[in-house]
Amino acid sequence: MKYSLFLLSALTLLLASCGSSGEESSVKEQQKTELLAQLSEKEGALKTLEDEIETIEAELIAIDPSYKAFERNARLVTTVSAEKGLFEHFVQARGNVASNTNVTLTAEAGGTVTSVKVKEGQFVRKGATLVQIDAAILRSSIAEIRENLKLADTLFAKQKRLWEQGVGTEVQYLQAQSQVESLKARLESTQAQLSLSTVTAPFSGRVDAVLVNSGQQAAPGMPMVRIVGDRDMYLEADLSENYIGSFKGGDAVEVNFPSINTVRTSRISSVGEVINPLNRTFTVEVSLPTIENMRPNMLAILKLKDYSVEAAVTVPSALIQTDRTSDFVFVISQDEEGQTVAQKVRVERGYNYDGRTEIVSGLDGTELLINEGFREVVDGSFVNDVTASQG
Repeated sequence: MKYSLFLLSALTLLLASCGSSGEESSVKEQQKTELLAQLSEKEGALKTLEDEIETIEAELIAIDPSYKAFERNARLVTTVSAEKGLFEHFVQARGNVASNTNVTLTAEAGGTVTSVKVKEGQFVRKGATLVQIDAAILRSSIAEIRENLKLADTLFAKQKRLWEQGVGTEVQYLQAQSQVESLKARLESTQAQLSLSTVTAPFSGRVDAVLVNSGQQAAPGMPMVRIVGDRDMYLEADLSENYIGSFKGGDAVEVNFPSINTVRTSRISSVGEVINPLNRTFTVEVSLPTIENMRPNMLAILKLKDYSVEAAVTVPSALIQTDRTSDFVFVISQDEEGQTVAQKVRVERGYNYDGRTEIVSGLDGTELLINEGFREVVDGSFVNDVTASQG
């Protein structure tokens, strides 16, 4: 009984499977029939369109025999002309504004700082007092020396009159004279020491930093104030040693100051002779005119010309391709039948700058280079230049 039930279940499943497979096969047949019908319809439409094209081409050939039917298969391209003329290559470098009047003033005498006369950012004139160091002892000494000098002058005058009258000895006369001269020298020396207690501006400029406070004890050589002049400014820039010999004093330089949106033209004032072993660079200095809002250490972008050719052949850099052999470009040419074709021309490139490349050999500057579509053609491809129609 159990065996009969098993056979019945298996037969049922087999029949169900066969039914499902048959339905699926029927659906695929219907889809195939529909797709074949669509394909036949499209092929018929294509044949009709090709017949119409052939008819139009025949009419065109009848009107213009130079027209060839294969021109409809030519690749549409645009062209640009190779250029022949002045080509310049420039190097860009970052530089900093420096100043010959950028100094840190130090104390020349010791003592207590009694007053700081200036603030950071303040403009000062040459000779203005910046910092005062306590000099009470020196002033007291000067007052004492002056009193002693006054007395010595009086005694010397009396001794001189007596000596002229034959009274007294020569030694007394010389001692009185020596005393006066000694006190004068001492007064002069003390006054010089007094001047050292005052820090003054050596030139007109702006106070960049105040490095001392009132009440602070100063010692000789201690930094007090940094002052920056607004004249005698110049640019310093480091260039790779690869450019040695490319620049000389007097060469023109375009200088851009991004922070103040200013561009100026200047000239190289000096070229360094020593290579920095740490970064393999040498220094160039560029003179600067007085520019409003110029500050030491301000960033500048220098544009220096390192190469120039009067009659160079140049092409857009993007049109140059490279294969395993060399660089090449595609130009417009004519085949033996007078048809317009793409011609592969091998070139040797030189410098490139601002999107253009110098061609050292391979082109003479009269060629038309394929521009749009240059990656879609091969040597000998029929092309149709539509540049004029686009213009």
